[in-house]
Amino acid sequence: QWGKIVHIQTVRSGTEREIRIRRKTSMKQFIKKIPGQICSTYATMVSVFFIISFCMGVETIPLMRLGQLALVAVLGSILMELYFGTSVIKQMADITRCTLFIISFAAITFVCAVYFQWITKLDSMKTYVSFIGVFAICWVVAIFIGELEHYFRGKKYTQKLKEYQKRGNKDEK
Repeated sequence: QWGKIVHIQTVRSGTEREIRIRRKTSMKQFIKKIPGQICSTYATMVSVFFIISFCMGVETIPLMRLGQLALVAVLGSILMELYFGTSVIKQMADITRCTLFIISFAAITFVCAVYFQWITKLDSMKTYVSFIGVFAICWVVAIFIGELEHYFRGKKYTQKLKEYQKRGNKDEK
């Protein structure tokens, strides 16, 4: 972890001892992560946009549309870093952060979709249901991937803890 340490707290629970370290992150550190976020967000957005367009019978993406997607990717990346990066929001539960991110990113994307005329049938209920459906699917996939990540990290850390405990027992003998 990086950032200036602002508070160290030692907590005893039973025989375990835990040290909690709060770190202060700077704007410089926040901004450092944005370019990587932009690239991954942009690649994901172009892929999703292409799949949706292809399903609607469109086989090409206009160059201007790629620029528009880049703008939305920048906004989405800033949101992603806020919700999943180094900010205070990171202390919320994963599902809460994911939900808040999807809702705010969907709102930004919808405004851009209307402004850039990606959505032209605003009087059709099917448009809104489809739009919400895409983000609902993204939300479910994000939750699923997050849970898989926690599962595999948990297994890895449990294995390391068992190895540590075995070494500790050998040292005591």
